[in-house]
Parts: sequence; structure tokens; C-alpha cells
Amino acid sequence: MKRFIFITSILCLFFLGILFFSYIPFNNDRWLEADDPFQTHLDYLDDVFLPGEDIVLAFRLQDSFFNESIMTQFLTFKETVNNLDSVLSIMSPLDATVILDQDDSLIIEPYHDALIEGHFSTLTEYQQHFEASMYHHHLLSSDLKTVALVITIDNEGTILERNIRRRDVLSFVYNTIESFPMLSDYALTGNSYVDYYMNQITRSDLYLLLPISIVLVLLFLGLIFRDFLKVMMIASSVFFSLLICLGVIYLVNGFLSIVMVVLPLLIVVIAVADSVHILTRWAQVKSHHDHAETAIQSTFGHIWKACLLTSITTAIGFGSFYFSDMLPLKRLGLASFFTIPLTYGVVMGLMYVWMMMFKDRLFSSKFYPSLKPSLPNFVVQKFDFIQRFHKVIVFSLFTLCAFAIFGLQSVNFETNFLDVFFKKSSKIQQDTRLIDTVFKGSSQLSVIVQSSEPDYFKSIDVFNYVVKFSQKISEHPYVNSVQSYSDPVSMFHKELAFDSSLFPLTEDQLNQELLFLEFSRNDEKSDVLSDYIDFDYSNSHILIKTDNLSSGYINELIQYVHHIATTFFGANYFITGTSQLIDVLGTYVLNTHFVSLFFSMFIIWIIMIYFYGLSLATIGLFANASPIILILGLINWLGIPFDFATVLIGSICFGICVDDTIHFLHVYYTQAELKKPMEVRIKHALRNLTNPVTYTTILLCVGFGVFYLSDIVLLTKFGLFSILSFCIALVMDLFFLPALLIFFKHNSKVS
Repeated sequence: MKRFIFITSILCLFFLGILFFSYIPFNNDRWLEADDPFQTHLDYLDDVFLPGEDIVLAFRLQDSFFNESIMTQFLTFKETVNNLDSVLSIMSPLDATVILDQDDSLIIEPYHDALIEGHFSTLTEYQQHFEASMYHHHLLSSDLKTVALVITIDNEGTILERNIRRRDVLSFVYNTIESFPMLSDYALTGNSYVDYYMNQITRSDLYLLLPISIVLVLLFLGLIFRDFLKVMMIASSVFFSLLICLGVIYLVNGFLSIVMVVLPLLIVVIAVADSVHILTRWAQVKSHHDHAETAIQSTFGHIWKACLLTSITTAIGFGSFYFSDMLPLKRLGLASFFTIPLTYGVVMGLMYVWMMMFKDRLFSSKFYPSLKPSLPNFVVQKFDFIQRFHKVIVFSLFTLCAFAIFGLQSVNFETNFLDVFFKKSSKIQQDTRLIDTVFKGSSQLSVIVQSSEPDYFKSIDVFNYVVKFSQKISEHPYVNSVQSYSDPVSMFHKELAFDSSLFPLTEDQLNQELLFLEFSRNDEKSDVLSDYIDFDYSNSHILIKTDNLSSGYINELIQYVHHIATTFFGANYFITGTSQLIDVLGTYVLNTHFVSLFFSMFIIWIIMIYFYGLSLATIGLFANASPIILILGLINWLGIPFDFATVLIGSICFGICVDDTIHFLHVYYTQAELKKPMEVRIKHALRNLTNPVTYTTILLCVGFGVFYLSDIVLLTKFGLFSILSFCIALVMDLFFLPALLIFFKHNSKVS
């Protein structure tokens, strides 16, 4: 009866966990802390000049946009979407603002209103006027067959509310387009769509990869143990650990991000690895005892410390991300720091309960690991070779690490946002390339010029500075266009036709033209100033449009903009926007990579010194640093840019790879306390640990290997290089670690 209640409780909690999991929202909006100065600048830009978030639709048409039937369908679609409550505004060739001279008076209105009111006599006149405007190539391609529709939606509210709003608007857009055959060929981009797409791909990847990982791991366990009870014991540890993991993520983070997806899969592998070590130790211990209970107590007495140390080191490897300036990594570090030790408690507690409940069944059962005893015997047989050539092995390892470190002196950091997360063949990449090719680019860099004086930007001298600054920035090869409040002023000035000048020549002219444009602010449909100037004319926004550039090009452009802006505006400006965010993240990636790696190495080294002494701890540290050094060196030698994936690989793989080394050193150290010779200690450790460390390595490769199936480039690279790290770490533990022990013991006076 007790067994039935226990198993039923586990199943109920599992299904409750699945239900809870379905309610955790996904979010990838924020990359920086709210008080980070770069995030503060971004928030200022959004609040003052560019409220809301954009969905950019680019329709590829069969004929010119100015074809009457196409324009009619486009207008109907636009007005249908504009009726949604979540939509703040829409910009298109029909909504762009035009200034016209009618009967000796100037009027300002959207192009479509001008067409309806008869201010354009024909579509040809409308076309000619639009092609001469500042909106051409921004909203309509040069061949007039690709038209842009920019939908700005509300971005206020909670994460869940924003996600629902994006989903509803995009679902409505998808469904509505089906009714307009002339608009069936389209591309999608914009910050709102990218965030939505990332959330969706994160959700689909987790829903796909997590079950695949669990199934593959359980199948492998079935092959190892050939015992349904043992597999169920491990499965229950996995499910409970996952439940704890999701609960901690929800409490710490409130949502799952594209980076946080790593943690649930890691917990699966950790729970399985600890369970495997317990069962393999049980198989070794029970033959030395007459009673099941004493055998169980002896098993946990032998294994608890090593498993605790491995949990601590893994928690440190992940937890080191808490010191990152990037918010997703910081939250991953915090959630990991609590989840991994709790997983240790869950595994130890559940496995103990299972074994006590089924002690007689387990005590009488045989252990059928498919790799025993051939693999341990093979490794032990190779020990003579290791003894004979330990110097060659150690110096070869030193040489490889030296080459890898030398290569790391010139690393290439890649933080092109789309390239980091999305494959080149993905639709979002293809759509972004279309926007870059047809229009004036998909990325932006914003310069905010500030003053404490109201009406500062009404000065003709300041206006001319803005004009000259824009012209100078336009000369840079990476810049597609520069927009500022000088553009609507120029548009109005040309309609006045006082002279052939493009801009007002006196302060009176400037103020008269600004006064007229201010009236447009009373009508949101024709407001042409709000994107570039605030209400009291003390702050100005200059928008620089570029293609989707890589971090190196962005940094080069930002340095150029800083140089020019300092010349014109002194220190009274700051740079922000999506491109600036990418550049900042590149710097933070570099800082996080080295800080987290060295922090985790140092703390783990101190812990190992406490338990195993300075000599063994230093040897173990080098044995585990080597796989990471070799992998990072390989990445750099292959010309693969460093990005978020390499940040994860460094600290996480070190925290995981050290686990098997700790088990090895623990057995070696225990044998040392029995005063056994060094060769006997090493052979004993190899004989007893070859199977479990091989099993856990395979499990790690299976668990992390599923990331290779992901549609997210970051996870694919992380999965691939993690597998290489684990395989190198296995070779290091079974062959190089014994060689290091022999080498340093032969050259040390310490027994």
C-alpha cells in the first residue's frame, strides 16, 4: 500500500508539473538591467521619441503600388489592421505626410487624404510627388513593387500582456492577409516581430528538445541497467528535479528566455548522472554486505560527498553568470545557483526512499551494465603505457594548450543579433535581407542631442549644426540614410519656394516653418516632428539607418559617429538604438566570458584544496581547464566568432567536466588514506570509475546533443561544442589525469 501511494504521488506531482509548465511565459525582451546606462538611454528613446514597438510588413507586388486595384486592396488591409485596439499607429505610403500648396495656402495631411480630397488629380501626380519625397526608398522600393507597412503596437503592461498583444496582432495579420491575394507575398521584421519570433522558437524548441532528451536518456539507461525499476527510480528523480527547476525559474525570473532553456535540459542530465553514480556504487558495495539496509547506508556514505561536490562545482559554473551585465545570463546564474543544489537533495532523497522501499528486490537483482567489465579492463591495461610515456603525454598536453592560448590572444567576437540566434536560411533572416536590399536598412542607430534650454533647437545655428552633422554621417559607407527634424523642415521649405535653397536661411524662417509643422501635432496622422524633436525643443533625435551589421562594423560606425558628434555637439549627446545595444552586448560578452570562467575556476580550485589538498586540487584544475582551453582555441582557430554560445561553453562545461574528475580524485584520495601506493590508487580509481564516468559522459552528450536539433544557432553551437568538451574531458580523466598524477608525484618531494 505504501508503495502504491508513493508511486501515485509521484505521478500526480508529475502531471501537476506539466500543467504548471504550460503557464510559464516566454520572454526575450530585456538584455540589460533597468539601471544600466545603456538601457536607460534605450528607454528614454522609446518613451520620448519612438513609443511602442514595430511590426514591419514588406509586400512584394506583381505591379506598381500605384495600380488602382493594388492600392485599393492595400488600403482595405491597412484600415482593417488599424482598427485593432492594440495598434497605436500605422505608417505606409498612404499614411506618410505631404505638404501641398493649394490656392495660395499650405496644407499638411496624409497622402491618402490628399488623394481623397482631390489635392492630387491623378494617381500619376501622387506617384510623382511621393517619389520626390523623403519617404521614397523608406516605404516604397525604387521599382515601386515592394511597399512597407509599419505597424506600431502598444508595449505597455506585463510580459504576459505584451506577448498576448503581439500574438493577437500577428495572428490577425496572418489571417487577414489570406483575404487579399495581391498581398500574399510578404516579408516580416521589426523589433516586435523579432521578439515574438524568438519567444515562439524558444517555446517550440523547449517543448521539442526536453521530451527528446528525456526519452533518449531513459532509453540509454534501459540499455545500461536492463531493469525497469532502476529506470523508474531515475525517471522519478528527473521529473521531480525538473519540477523544482521550473519552480525556481518562475520565482527568480517569472519567465523562460532563450538562454534559460539550457537549465531544464542540464537538470535532466545532472539528475541522471547522480542517480547513475549511486546505482553503480550500489552494485560495487552490496556484495560486501549481508543485509540490504547496511548496503544502502554504505552506498550513500561513500557517494554523498562526491555528488555534493559535483553539484557545488556545477552550481558555481552556472552561478558565475550572476556577475554578468547581461540580464538573461544573470538570471540564469541565479536560478542555477539554487536549482542545482536542490536537484542534489531531490536525487539523494528520492533514490534513498526508492532503495529502502524495494531493498530486497534490488539486493537480489543483478547488475547488467553493458560496458562492464571490458572497458575498465581496457583502461587499466593501458595504464602501463601511461606510466611509461607519462612525460610525453603531459608535455603534449601542455603544447596543445599553449597553442590554444596563443590563438585566444586575437579572438573575434560576433554579436550580430540575428546571426547569433537564427540560421541564415531562416525566414526572419531572409526577410531582413530583403528589407536591407529594398529599403534603407533594418537596423538603426540613434543620436540624442540634449540641452537644458527650451527652444534650443529653434536656433538657426543649432539647426545648421544638425544639418551638417547629418550630411557628414551620411558619408560613411555603412550608413544608408540619416533622418532628423531638418527633413520635415526641408519638405515644408521646398513647398514655400522662396528660393532654390533646401533649408531655411534665417532664424525667422526656421521658426515660421516650425510653427506651421507644430500644427501637425494636433493631428496624429500628420505629425512629422514627434519622432525627431520633443515638445519644448530641448532634445533632438537623429536617426541613422543601416543594414543588419555585425558587431565589428557597428563598433566602427559608432566610433565614427562619436567623433563627428563630439565635434558638433561636444558632450551634450548620447548614442542609443538597436545597433548600440548590439555593440554593448559584444563588450559584455567579452567581460562575462572571462569573469565567469576565471571566477568559477578559482572557487572550484579553493573547494578542491579544502577537500583534497593543494597538490591534487591543482592537478585536477589543470585537467579540467584543458578541455575548455582546447575547445575555445579550436573555435578561434576555425574562425568561428565568439558569442553567447561560447560564453555558455566556457563556464558551464568547466563546471560539468570537473564532476568526473572530482569522483576520480575522491576515490584516489580515499585510497591514499589507506596508505596504498600511487599506482594501486590510480588503478583502483580507473577500475571503479571508468564505467560511471563513461555513462555520465554519454548521458551528457545525449542531453546536450539534442541542442544540435534546435533552430536556434546559439543552442546548436552550444550543443556541438559541449559534446566535444565532454568527450575531451573523458579522455582527460581516463588517460591524461593519471599521467599528470604520475608526472607531478615523480617530480615532487611530497609523498
